[in-house]
Amino acid sequence: MSRKRSWELFNTAKYQHPECKWNCGHLAEGHPCEIGPNAKGECCVQKICSPYFDGNTWHCIRPNAFGGKCHEGPIPASPCPDKNATCPHIPTSCQPVRSLRSKRRLLTGLTIAISLGFCLIILGGSGRGSIHNVLNTSSVISPGPLSSSHAAIESGCQACHTAASQSPENLLGFALGGNHGIQESQKCIDCHDDFGKHALMAHSLPRETTIALTTYLKSKSVEPQHTIRQSLARMLTSHETTDAGELACATCHQEHHGNSHDLTKLTNAQCQSCHQQTFHSFASGHPEIKPPSRAGIHFDHVTHLKHHFQNYERLMPNGIPQNNCSDCHTLSSNRATLDLASYKQMCGSCHDSQIRDFNMPSPMRLDHFEFLKSIPEINEMPSKIATTQLSPLSKILGFEVPLFLEMMLAADESSVQVLQSLSQGTNEQETDQLNQVRTIIVANWNRLIQELNTTKSAAVLRRLQIICPPNTNPQQIQDCVEALNSSLFFQAIARYQTIRNSENPVTDEEVIGNWAIVKSRSALIYRASEHEDRLLKTWLDLLASQAAEHEKNTSSYSQNLFMRMFQERVTPGATGRCMKCHTFDKTSDGSFAINWESSHEMKSKREFTFFSHGPHLTFISSQTQSSEQNPSRIQDCQSCHPLNPADPQFVNPAFSQTDGMPHSDNNYHSTLGLISPSKQNCANCHQKQLAGDNCLQCHNYHIHP
Repeated sequence: MSRKRSWELFNTAKYQHPECKWNCGHLAEGHPCEIGPNAKGECCVQKICSPYFDGNTWHCIRPNAFGGKCHEGPIPASPCPDKNATCPHIPTSCQPVRSLRSKRRLLTGLTIAISLGFCLIILGGSGRGSIHNVLNTSSVISPGPLSSSHAAIESGCQACHTAASQSPENLLGFALGGNHGIQESQKCIDCHDDFGKHALMAHSLPRETTIALTTYLKSKSVEPQHTIRQSLARMLTSHETTDAGELACATCHQEHHGNSHDLTKLTNAQCQSCHQQTFHSFASGHPEIKPPSRAGIHFDHVTHLKHHFQNYERLMPNGIPQNNCSDCHTLSSNRATLDLASYKQMCGSCHDSQIRDFNMPSPMRLDHFEFLKSIPEINEMPSKIATTQLSPLSKILGFEVPLFLEMMLAADESSVQVLQSLSQGTNEQETDQLNQVRTIIVANWNRLIQELNTTKSAAVLRRLQIICPPNTNPQQIQDCVEALNSSLFFQAIARYQTIRNSENPVTDEEVIGNWAIVKSRSALIYRASEHEDRLLKTWLDLLASQAAEHEKNTSSYSQNLFMRMFQERVTPGATGRCMKCHTFDKTSDGSFAINWESSHEMKSKREFTFFSHGPHLTFISSQTQSSEQNPSRIQDCQSCHPLNPADPQFVNPAFSQTDGMPHSDNNYHSTLGLISPSKQNCANCHQKQLAGDNCLQCHNYHIHP
C-alpha cells in the first residue's frame, strides 16, 4: 500500500486556520493548497517549488514539507527552455478570500466606527470648539442640493424640517418615528400661504367637494379600466393622509434633487395614481373637452361677420367693421389669455348711437328709467283698487308708480304696513278705508319729495340703508347716492318741482344733464348718453345684489321691490341697453352678479383647466408650411374656432323669455357663434412625440379661491 502524500492528508475543514485572516481560494472546491495566502491576502502557491537550472538541466527543489523532490522534475517552458521551467505538481493559483473570523472582525470594526461617528455628529453639541462646529452637520446628512427656488433659504434645515430644531435627545426618536410629511407640510404653508384654508386637501378643495366630484364622475363614467402599469402603481404606492384627508406636500413635490430640478413637474402616472378614471394618453382615452361656460358678454361672431359688417354702410354709415380676429383680440402680457380691445375701439362706432338715441327704430323700444311722477289728488283716484297687473302701491293709487319712488316710500314703516295689509286682502275694500290708506301714502309721498329737495343725498342714503338688508355692502349704497348726485339728479328735482307748480306754458320736455322733465307725463326720467354710464352701473349692481327669487310667502315687501326693479332694468330695451350685451349669473346666495367684463364676475381665480394662447399664436405666426402639406398644423384662429354654420342670431337668446332672467339653455352663449374646439383638434399636436401630452400642460392641481 503506497504512502499518501502530505497534501492528500491535509485537513479540509473550514476552520483549518482560524487564526489566519485569509483562506485559500480553492477551499470551496475541497482541495486548498498547503501553504495558503500570506498576511496581505496574496496567493503563495508559486513558492512551493522554484526549479533550479544548472546550465544543462532543470532540478526540482521542492521542500520535504510539501512532498520533497519529484521524480519527473521540472518541465522546460517553450520557446526558451533554458530560461524558464514549471513544476507539474504545483496547484493552480487562486484568489484568496477572507476567513469568516476576519469578516466578523471587519464588520464589527466598521459598525463601531460608524456608530461613534454618528454619535459625534449628532451629539457633539453646539458649543465653541465642539465637533459640531468642526463638521458641517447639514452637509453630512443632507440628501442633496436644493432646487433654485429654495436655495436662497438662509435659516438652514430648520426652515423646512421640524427635526432640525429639536434637541439631540429627541432627534433619534423623531427619525425612527415614521413619516412626518403632514407635520413638515405645515412649514411649507408658512411661506406658501396663498392656497386657502384647505391647502393640504386634495386639489386644495374641501373634502366634501372632492367627494361630490368623485361621486358625480362615477355616475357619468363606465367602470374604470386601468393599464397594468397603473394597477401596479396603485398596489405598490400609498399616500400618507390624515383622518381628515390631508396630503403631505412631499407626495408630489420632491426636494434635494439639484438646482435645476422642477418642483412642480409631475408625471401622468403621478396624476392618475389617485383618479377614479384613468386612460393611456390624451389622444387615447381622455374625455372629450367640455365646452366653455357662457361668456360674460354676448357677442355673436356669425351675425357680425356675415351680416352686420357686410352691410355696415347701409346700417351704420359711420361704423368701422372689425373683420380680423386681431382687431379685437390681442395677446396679454402673461401670454396666456387674450385681452379685448376697448368698447370704443371695437363697438363704439356702431353702438354709441343706439345708447344715446332713445327714439331710433328698434324691435324693442327703450324703456325710460322713470324716477319721479306727480301724484293726483285723492278725489281724482279710482274708487276701487285696480285689478290690472300692477304693484300693490300702483293698484291703490290707480296709476303706475315709478319703482324708484316705491322703493323710497318703502323706507316709511307706515307705508309698508298699509301696503302689506291691503295686498293680503281682497280688492273689495271700503272707499273710506281705501281713502285712509291713500291719505297715509300721499303724506309720505309729499314728505319724500320735500326731503329730496332739502336734505338731498342724505335722504336717499338714509332710506336705502333702511330697506337694504344689514349685510349689504355700505360702499355699494354710497356709490348709488354719489352717482345720483353727480348726475344732477337733485338739481333736476328742483327744476321738476318748479315746472310742476308753474302755470306758465313751457315746452313739453326740458333736459338737465341726462335727466328729462316730461310735462305731458308729469315725470322725471333718466336717459343714458354714453357707454359705462355711472348711474346705471351702480344702481344695476345694487339691484342685482339684492334681487333674489324667494317664495311668495317668505319674501318681504322690500325684497319683492328689488326683484321687480331688477327685472325691469335688465330687459334689452331698458335705458342704456346695457343687458343687450352684458349677461348676469346667479350667485350662491340666490342673488345675481352682472358681468361687466367678458370674464365672469363670479369666476374663481383658478380652475382645473387652463389654456395658454401664447404658444399657439407663436406657432401660427412662425409656420411656413401650407395646410395641404401638413393639414395637422394650425393655420389661423379658425383652425380651432370655426364659425358656426347655423343661421345668424339677431336677438340674444338669453332674453327669449320675457321675464328678463337668463335662459336655461346656455349652449349658444358658450360658443358665441363659434364651434367649440374638440379633443381631436388638440390631439393633432398634443402627443408625446410632438407637443407633449403631460397633464400639467392644461390642468392645475391646486384649485383655490
